[in-house]
Amino acid sequence: MNETTREFLKIVSDIQGNELEKAAFNIREDSQCAGRQSTPNIKIDSKEDGPGLVIHISKNAQKLARAHSEAA
Repeated sequence: MNETTREFLKIVSDIQGNELEKAAFNIREDSQCAGRQSTPNIKIDSKEDGPGLVIHISKNAQKLARAHSEAA
């Protein structure tokens, strides 16, 4: 991933400093995959039967998201 794409990703995702190294993302650049990274709570895979992605979200992350949305 080039530096412009890295900075764009940080801006649109509100990531600060080196947090990008701990984030899950899939980003394209010039019609190609420029970077893909999973975390313990979010796993990003390519579809096996064609184009696209499969995103797996852990039960723990789902529980945290529900608690956050209920608190809002």
